[in-house]
Amino acid sequence: MKPVFAAAHHPPSPDIGLTAGACVLLHCELHNAGSLMDRDADGVLAQWAVFCQRADRLVSRHAGQLRRHYLLSWVADFDDPRNALRVAWGLHAAARSLQQRGEDLWRVCIGLHTRPAPWSALGTHDPVLLRVAELAGLAGAGETVVSTSVRDHLVDGLDAAVEDLGDCVLKHVPLSERAFRAQAAPAPKAFAGPIPVDGQRPGVTVIPFQQHKPDEHYAAVGDLLADRLIEQLSLSKQVRAIARLTGAAFRGRDRDTQLIRQHVPARYVLTGRYRVVGRSLQGKLRLSASLTDTETGECVWAEPDLQGSVGDLLARQSELVHTIASGAHHAMLDTEVKVLQQQDLTSLDSYALMLGGVALMHRATREDFHTSRQALDVLLERDPGLCVAHAWLAKWYVLRVTRGLTDSPMADAQEALAHARAAQEEAGARSLGLAMEGFVHLHLLRDFDTALQRIDLACGHNPSEPLAWLFGGVAHSFMDHPDTAVTASQRALALSPLDPLLYYFESLAASSAIVAERHEEAIALCQRSLRRNLTHLHTHRALVTALWASGQPQLASRAAQRLLLLSPGYTVAAFRRTSASAETHFGRLMAQALQASGVPPG
Repeated sequence: MKPVFAAAHHPPSPDIGLTAGACVLLHCELHNAGSLMDRDADGVLAQWAVFCQRADRLVSRHAGQLRRHYLLSWVADFDDPRNALRVAWGLHAAARSLQQRGEDLWRVCIGLHTRPAPWSALGTHDPVLLRVAELAGLAGAGETVVSTSVRDHLVDGLDAAVEDLGDCVLKHVPLSERAFRAQAAPAPKAFAGPIPVDGQRPGVTVIPFQQHKPDEHYAAVGDLLADRLIEQLSLSKQVRAIARLTGAAFRGRDRDTQLIRQHVPARYVLTGRYRVVGRSLQGKLRLSASLTDTETGECVWAEPDLQGSVGDLLARQSELVHTIASGAHHAMLDTEVKVLQQQDLTSLDSYALMLGGVALMHRATREDFHTSRQALDVLLERDPGLCVAHAWLAKWYVLRVTRGLTDSPMADAQEALAHARAAQEEAGARSLGLAMEGFVHLHLLRDFDTALQRIDLACGHNPSEPLAWLFGGVAHSFMDHPDTAVTASQRALALSPLDPLLYYFESLAASSAIVAERHEEAIALCQRSLRRNLTHLHTHRALVTALWASGQPQLASRAAQRLLLLSPGYTVAAFRRTSASAETHFGRLMAQALQASGVPPG
């Protein structure tokens, strides 16, 4: 097994393939095969032969390899999880076409799982092969079910519409397996997300610049450049910079401006290509940059040949960053942006390590979550004054509490406060640090006035920080300011519509909608959130409350039963004891709804 940080130069991303040596296994089997064979064995085998011919062509067309055939099932592998999904959709379509010829029950079930070992090392009864087969067994007719390791490489809403099935018991796996149903994502007609309050300001999405030729040593340059550009553009009062994690979702798809337009509330997209000649911080950097109007598809600004050094990107005032940001800003508004005081990162390797830690923090598994902490700790050992790393570590402590992974929430609150305050020593991380400090005061220390003060400072320092607006929505919900709460929550959603924590954004935005008595909106937000993450307890509580408050007690009772299945023994008393909102109007409404819907009082 590779050392944890050896792959930090290539942080896990839904838009790059799997790590070297790994691939996605696709197990396809005929649904209800036994019944069909009993009815017409020869006919089923003939249909299966036709289906397999189509499957062979489909797998080959998408750079896959058929590896093992069984009687009415087979296994293929792919280097790119998106190719595996494209084949899955094609296989379901092929099965439907056979069904239209008279075979009413003719459907296939598909499972996807990653294979870290060389194919030659997999025996017939290898646990990896058994696991992907059992995932296919979880799928219904015409469905595809994927493991956590595959889900972590997909962008929900772009690669697939992903639904969390929770922990599922597999016959040959000692522990339960988190599984997800993956369906083809419907193509949106236009961006349908909430419109920011300052919608008159044009939005810009910065997509990490792409290498002309892969070079592991400089793989993080594109992300570094995107981060610096977003920091600088965010200081402008005339443009709206979309969060970096949303832009990163379109890595490798930056030429598809229509796709970006459909998913992100930004008229402009800033993209580029780069290559590095030489090594170390003196390596010569050559890049091109362009700004595209997604409404017309027109390139409105371009610099085809910019030159500098890798070290320039790490300088407090970077010439390359200033040139690109100023050019793009002039093209949008014919004004010049101020030069952002950049943070002084000691080396590109350290920056790449930070990217790996941030990516792992948003993974679904507990192991990856704890590995992200190790990465950030190593980074701070190298440079204790790296403020942006302090901000992300503060977020890690907050997430550990909100995910219920700690026995000492108050101790974690103090750790989060310390890191959040350390982050505020540099301009580039100040807004995130202020937002994290406000959230700790709000959620863990229950000091609403101090929380709102810190959050307002974060929004003022950087109006494009989505977490600041999200936490502001929570604070205003607790303080019974419904209109302000909804406005802040909508702003957060608009700034980061493809965030890995989108389920969390939607869950907290539902709370704001409940306070504003916009119950149908709250129900829709909860349902979207649960499709992304079935195990988030607050979303279940919010759904019970929204349904009960909207006059749907039977549906509220069903939602309460699902909550109790997720958390057996949960009581209203436990909610009052642990929730920061317990003594607020919102908290009292939630407690009343939970008890009326069947949650034991405790």
